[in-house]
Amino acid sequence: MRLKIVLNGEDNIFFPIEYNSILQSFIYTHLNSVLAQELHNTGYKYKNKRFKLFVFSRLFGAYKIVKTSIYFKKSISFFISSPVKEI
Repeated sequence: MRLKIVLNGEDNIFFPIEYNSILQSFIYTHLNSVLAQELHNTGYKYKNKRFKLFVFSRLFGAYKIVKTSIYFKKSISFFISSPVKEI
């Protein structure tokens, strides 16, 4: 499964340069709460390792970097991919 998420704003959208944790939090917040809690706390076990089984891309869109922030011009998109349908 692969989703393209597109977010549009009336004004520029800005993030800190290190925005990965913000996107990860956005994804967990918008999943079913039981699934989100299971993924975050347990994940999928294989031998002695645990996997979350989803990935997300960087943000796409016209942007400008100013000091420690990245400013997008009114629209951003990113992808979420997972072999788990429920995600």
